[in-house]
Amino acid sequence: MKRIVIVAMVIGLASCASQNTLETTNIPFKVGSSSFQEWTGGREESGAGGELNISMSELPEEAITFEKVYFRGRAMNCKLMKGEENTALVSSFKLEDGSKAGLGKDVQKMLDTFEVKGTEAIIAYTAEDGKTKYVKVTGIKEKAPRIYSSRPKN
Repeated sequence: MKRIVIVAMVIGLASCASQNTLETTNIPFKVGSSSFQEWTGGREESGAGGELNISMSELPEEAITFEKVYFRGRAMNCKLMKGEENTALVSSFKLEDGSKAGLGKDVQKMLDTFEVKGTEAIIAYTAEDGKTKYVKVTGIKEKAPRIYSSRPKN
């Protein structure tokens, strides 16, 4: 009897948790090629960081709000950049202390929930119905790091 009560409690608690699921059908846009590039400033105070570019196409007329991109243990803000020939979702970060430590527990839980590898990212977006949905991006290519040179001294 005691086991039945414990099992019922576990099932009840598990069903109360929010269920984040990946969208695999009815995605209102198409994801194209993606790339990631780290950068380092030429001066110590310039810092370092990285930029993730995800090509997008077939964006619908109705409202879609891109909220975050989860990639390599980070939740990054993103911006939709529309060019003449293509549209890309761009996310970037700057390493404040020069290290990759200090990644958030909530972010790591999200990445663990969806089992995200180093060449994958999760896009969180709000659709027209107001619900937050998630799409996995795979095959992100890593470009060679961009190292900026310092200004020559006169």
